[in-house]
Amino acid sequence: MPVLRVAAVVACSAVALVVMTGCSQATTTESKPMEKATPSASASPVPERTAGVDAGDPKLADAFAERDAFFAEQGFTGNGPLKATTEAQRTLVQAQKEWTESKGGVWDDRSETVLLALGSDTCETGILNQHRVDGTTLKKLIASSPLAAQLIPKDATADQAALYERNIASMSVFSASYLCPADKEAWEAAFRTAYPG
Repeated sequence: MPVLRVAAVVACSAVALVVMTGCSQATTTESKPMEKATPSASASPVPERTAGVDAGDPKLADAFAERDAFFAEQGFTGNGPLKATTEAQRTLVQAQKEWTESKGGVWDDRSETVLLALGSDTCETGILNQHRVDGTTLKKLIASSPLAAQLIPKDATADQAALYERNIASMSVFSASYLCPADKEAWEAAFRTAYPG
């Protein structure tokens, strides 16, 4: 299981719109916002070892070293909200910002934090799974994510919650395509398997 680094999320309407309508990538089915949730995002990366993992296993040691290098390269080593600092992150944020605004949404710092946190967690999961991901991996990532749990309103119907989950997964895969492009095709195939149609 990945080490999810999102400490707390309080959603805002801009994030709710983005989550309800997915992302600009063709991996989602666009939908109309059903309701406004009021969360905002604040992520705190905390690169720690997964409890119960045998750190002596050379493959896992390599995976943890790669994960730590990824965090350092992306600048996800401190605490607090995530901000785009690399060219890939800025390109990702700009693409999602333009798409969100084209749908009538408002982009803000919280939206940026959520987008980067979703992508970071997805890339981390790929790394810790030694770049072997599938639909089950993606479903487990979303189901175990504190961020995803906080982005789905408590009063959402089962159908609404399923749509939120699908769009969170889509945003995760879209973000990862910029942050860890070597795994892009694997994550996109995982999305198609996990969320067909």
